[in-house]
Amino acid sequence: MPSLPRVLFLRPYHAHNFLSLVRPLFLPTVPANPADLPGLQAVHASSGHNVGNFIHTEAMPTILRFDPGGSATLSLSRTVRLRNMRWLVDVTNAEFDMVVFSAANFVRPETDFTHEAKFFEGLKIPAVLVGAGIQEVPETGTLALKPSLQRFLEIANANFSIFGTRGTRTAEVLHDMGLTRAEPLGCPSFYAFPRKMLSVVPPDLEAPASVLTAGHASRRGGPGARYETLSHLLRPFAGRARIDYVIQNEMFFGKETEAADGFYDPVTKELAPDWVRARFFSAAGPDTVVPRMHFFTDTSSWRMFAAQHDFYVGDRIHGAVIALQAGRPAVVVHNDTRVHELAECIGLPGIALRDVTRDGAAALLAEALGVDSLARFRRRYAGALAGFRQRLTEAGLLLEQSGVAVPPDGPAIGARAAAERSLGVQAANGS
Repeated sequence: MPSLPRVLFLRPYHAHNFLSLVRPLFLPTVPANPADLPGLQAVHASSGHNVGNFIHTEAMPTILRFDPGGSATLSLSRTVRLRNMRWLVDVTNAEFDMVVFSAANFVRPETDFTHEAKFFEGLKIPAVLVGAGIQEVPETGTLALKPSLQRFLEIANANFSIFGTRGTRTAEVLHDMGLTRAEPLGCPSFYAFPRKMLSVVPPDLEAPASVLTAGHASRRGGPGARYETLSHLLRPFAGRARIDYVIQNEMFFGKETEAADGFYDPVTKELAPDWVRARFFSAAGPDTVVPRMHFFTDTSSWRMFAAQHDFYVGDRIHGAVIALQAGRPAVVVHNDTRVHELAECIGLPGIALRDVTRDGAAALLAEALGVDSLARFRRRYAGALAGFRQRLTEAGLLLEQSGVAVPPDGPAIGARAAAERSLGVQAANGS
């Protein structure tokens, strides 16, 4: 049996721990179950100012097999401030077998990757990049990037074992820039819980017990256009199903509202309705469509909460992903390149924001959550999963056994044999 590799997980915004050599015996800590606003703000900051990032950054350590005693996560910028780049590169080359960089929405003009470019330029061990994505495609079709980011992408293109993007559009833009080894593999969060992802079935839209949603309720003086659109999709269920909204970074937009004791329940993760109305709906009155709002400080409780609902619909992509990870069907409302590209990669049912009207919303949702739509999703997802796992294996990474069988309708991408080899199981009978 081969020895497990020592993997350094490089995260784009935060890390749960540093290398022990940086600050001996001490690990940074944020409140585990905060009940006040400062504690919640600390968790929010540790996530990179969006708790949806937790879903992304936990994925690769979930997918891979590695030596837990010899592996670590690292915040690059923080470590460089405490030590220096030369020291960090030397320690990484000596103490680790591979670096895995799980990145996200960083390919954009304002990104400064000075530290990342210098770090990877000095590495002598294999490196893997997954999840790279662009925010929007400019009208010119080309991106004007800072030299440090351009240099990092060139290093990834020349040296990395895997140069993975979150979808086809990002790969196309990078190819046009001469970065031809970029390949669309999807966001790693798609592949952390594949058994659950492949178990989704159509919900009963005539009598749902509970609906999960998330979006952008970010305007203190009343909901914005995106929230209004989401309300159209949810209104048919108001009064006959429990509707729960999960807040992400919009909770901390703008001027902070004072929070009295008890405004947040650290057990149920629910925000007090009076605080929600004052924070988001002061000019429009209380919201009758989404009466309950929650804020999660960890993915496990968020995932278990999602499992208690019949389905998810919203314009937060990782809100959809965590519902799928809990085995619940999801529909994502997309309004930009990022969300559309991510959804397209795995065939996630989606609805364009511009297509939603008050009168036509119910029909759009019924189609997106129907038998044919979810069958297409399972086929597309099975193929994407097989391709992702195969590429990681080719790069020398060891994978946790998923125990997932290829569904009867088979993968939509790649050969059936490749899917079976990647998943390590036999196809379902009769497929």
